[in-house]
Amino acid sequence: MESRKRYIDLVNIKMGTHSVNKRSYGNTNPLTARHFGMNHFFPQTREDRGWLYHPDDVRTVGLRLTHIPSPWIGDYANLVMCPTAGNTFGAQTGKGYESSFDVNNAIMTPAYIELFLIRYGIRLEFAPTVRGGSMRFTWDDLTSTIVDGGNVRRFVLNYKTQTSAQYLASDSELHIDCENGKISGCTASFRHAAYAHEPSNAKMYFVFEFDSPFDPEKQIRDDGVVNIAFAGSPKSVNARFATSFISVEQAEFNLRSEIGNKTLEELRAEAEAEWESYLSRIEVEADEATERTFYSCLYRAFLFPRVFHEPCEDGVIRHFSPCNGNICEGSMYVDNGFWDTYKTVYPLYSLIASDKYEEMCRGFVNFYKECGWLPRWTSPYAINCMPGTAIDAVFGDAVAKGVVTDRELISEMLEALLTHSEKVSADPTYGRDGLEAFQKLGYVSNEYRESVNKTLDYAYGDFCISKLSDALGQKEISRKLLKNAKKYRNLFDPATGFMRARNRAGEMREDFTEFDWGGDYTEGGPWQNSFAVYHDFLGYAALLGGREKLLEFIQRLFDTPPFFRDKAYNSEIHEMTEMYLENGFGQCALSNQPSFHVPYLFSCMGDRDRTAYWVRRCVRELFRAEPKGFPGDEDNGSMACWYVFSALGFYPVCPGVDEYVLATPSVKKAVLHLDNGSDFTVSAPSNSDSKFYASKIALNNKKMRNVVIKQQEIRQGGVLRFTMSDKPSEQKYSDNQLPFSLSCRKK
Repeated sequence: MESRKRYIDLVNIKMGTHSVNKRSYGNTNPLTARHFGMNHFFPQTREDRGWLYHPDDVRTVGLRLTHIPSPWIGDYANLVMCPTAGNTFGAQTGKGYESSFDVNNAIMTPAYIELFLIRYGIRLEFAPTVRGGSMRFTWDDLTSTIVDGGNVRRFVLNYKTQTSAQYLASDSELHIDCENGKISGCTASFRHAAYAHEPSNAKMYFVFEFDSPFDPEKQIRDDGVVNIAFAGSPKSVNARFATSFISVEQAEFNLRSEIGNKTLEELRAEAEAEWESYLSRIEVEADEATERTFYSCLYRAFLFPRVFHEPCEDGVIRHFSPCNGNICEGSMYVDNGFWDTYKTVYPLYSLIASDKYEEMCRGFVNFYKECGWLPRWTSPYAINCMPGTAIDAVFGDAVAKGVVTDRELISEMLEALLTHSEKVSADPTYGRDGLEAFQKLGYVSNEYRESVNKTLDYAYGDFCISKLSDALGQKEISRKLLKNAKKYRNLFDPATGFMRARNRAGEMREDFTEFDWGGDYTEGGPWQNSFAVYHDFLGYAALLGGREKLLEFIQRLFDTPPFFRDKAYNSEIHEMTEMYLENGFGQCALSNQPSFHVPYLFSCMGDRDRTAYWVRRCVRELFRAEPKGFPGDEDNGSMACWYVFSALGFYPVCPGVDEYVLATPSVKKAVLHLDNGSDFTVSAPSNSDSKFYASKIALNNKKMRNVVIKQQEIRQGGVLRFTMSDKPSEQKYSDNQLPFSLSCRKK
């Protein structure tokens, strides 16, 4: 492609930040960081436990070092840093020293933050490293006259940052070296009270070095907050810092190895180049609004999961184990909700970041070795959140798509997966809730919450696990797993077509309606959750009476008004609100992950045209590079990567199978620079809002006969060309031209 301005300049890190707990436009924070960085940063503007930034706010308590993966999960091991001026300290809370800032001229990018704090006349600049960063504070000439005692230049560090009663930080420590301008210590602001599985010795250590000594007579310390004064009246102060979950000494090594003598400008340039290298792995040509949305989404693909390991001075990679509290060797990645991310994030990594994907798998195996179980959610330890064991699909996709080929690692992954597939856990944090019923009855009975989702997730999960046993030639294990993979059928209700809960006697509820949310279902109802049969849609179609019946059922989903009953929740949860406000998509709640694949179900049954229609509407109407940018919770890159795939014109409906379902792109051209050195080009030169159907799809000038494209076909490179039209193509597909279905076993 022709040279152009940098892709990082197209990223709006505020996309999705205009959110509150009753209405999500993404529930994101405007994160400045290195890719998969151990720390993230943003200007904190609110004190809410999970919602700490809002684009309408004009005041900040400073720069927050954060590990928050979701507002619903909360933060841990966080710091707030803010330069100030004056003789008095004020209240020990953020409101005592908060300042308005020049919102219109603030610079907030993936690699750099610049704010002007109006109250104190200070310009704050920041650039990140993986485990730390560099700051500069510049006081303007008027500070000493507009602020009482403004000739005293200060820095406030809140190292407990309690934003909820659930945080305990009694073990936090701080040491101040005034002569050398150095602060070191640790914060223990983890979630001890709410999450018993966190090691009691969990701490984040930190080291700050300033190029100005401190005035020992003017520093003020309180419980969890320190306000130091710089000696003299410096015009500007430079600070560099690093963190570690291992020790203060390791934090000091991280400071030397990541920053050393580099200036803030050098670190900013380094961070920008790093981001550019990731963003440029997919180069798209489209209208400006589409490009801005595309790269704002692509940026979010590389934030989570976060690195939790550290290169040590002896050259060995180590990490603090979030499982047992020991210092262990090897990689570790945390802060990820697999129920969300398996659908889109890891499939994208399989194409453009497979080396990181493989390393993540090793890190997750290390979690199993140190804990005895794989996590469902990590932040950083295991959290009992969301149904199923969706890491099954993360590992299954990695093996199916050739990301992990090492037999020893595959064997370790399989051992870990079989543990929760076969073993009942006494601790609800781990394993599969209701596994005993699934094994005995063939479904999770409705005495267990969200039993429909759990049954479908376990069936699909065992299908994904079979990919590892297949790779190792363990046929007997595969046969057992594939038998389990068909157990979704045990919840099929021929009278309604939905998947419905059963009690132990096999009876379904009498008071059922198609609009019932919660209870038997997760964050939705029958419409949103019955179609989680990713590995066997032809099997589902057969239960309904054939492909045409399933097509009619999916069309009915889009035609049914977005009504809901809050019977099980006894309140209106935000996902209900967002589905209704999507306006024009019926029961397809693309605002939440269970519906991600629903627009692609038409293609799965051979109707590519209706998939093209609905996907184009979703892309155009529900996403934009603005604070109100997403239709619902973005969740660790999952919704952003849905947009990336949908803009490219193909989508991973079934992670664990080495193929993608075709739709049509919303860009005119895209070049994927694959990590094996090949280039794969998507070409749709006549693409427009009126021409979103494809009359013909050709791969390397050969007409595509199937409705899928294989992983290997993409990785070999070449050109996928869409001949766009304003009319449906009405192309017909036979069963063996459709995506993989277990009932057919054709591929």
